[in-house]
Amino acid sequence: MLKYLSSLIGVLSTALILTNASSCNDDGCLDCDQYDTYEYAQEVVDDVNRVYKHIFDTQSNGGYSNAAIQYFAYTTSTGCGSNKSGPLYCPSDNTVYLDLAFLDGFEQKVNASGRLSTAYIIAHEIAHHIQDNLGIVQSVFLEQDHLSITQYNAMKKNLELQADFLAGVYIHHSYLLGGMVDNLDDLESAKLAVKMTGEDYLFPRMPSSQHTHGSMQERVAWFLKGVETGDLDQGNTFLEVY
Repeated sequence: MLKYLSSLIGVLSTALILTNASSCNDDGCLDCDQYDTYEYAQEVVDDVNRVYKHIFDTQSNGGYSNAAIQYFAYTTSTGCGSNKSGPLYCPSDNTVYLDLAFLDGFEQKVNASGRLSTAYIIAHEIAHHIQDNLGIVQSVFLEQDHLSITQYNAMKKNLELQADFLAGVYIHHSYLLGGMVDNLDDLESAKLAVKMTGEDYLFPRMPSSQHTHGSMQERVAWFLKGVETGDLDQGNTFLEVY
């Protein structure tokens, strides 16, 4: 599916807008307590971009463009609105926003010694950048007027599950290429991180028909499929007919 979409969209444009913080006082790192997290996150971002470029060069038509990254702590304004928190991708300004305070607390919450949970979070958000550049995000948004609320929620959920898959693909290839993922011993903490983003974990009383991100089981399954196969063509989460 991704190869097919990439061939339709054509070569992706190249753009890199990266906020670097050379010290704790710079805008990119708002709190010295988060500086270690910033440094690690920046290393992961560099690795994710390098690995995804390799994947697209070898499995598709190439043309991967680095994601634009903005770092912040607690809240920030984006092209998708103000007072945003947590890691997110904004299609309006084609930028990944990484909340250092969130990443700090999330690692402690999953008790992740190897920090693979952080790598998953960052790779998932950059995966949305890939989906946007391939036209997948826009294709989903255009379906809103043609589907019921339940069907449209399912489409948005499949978008998130595909981002989980792509994050797994990154981990697969980073390990093989000797990147930031130098071993898979911490995969359990990454799986726990994925579970903690499941809507039945976050909102246990929410009906599954209202899910827009996926259940714990769904998210872990697609993430692991990416880790195990490393193959872009295995990531068509939209195969189900509504």
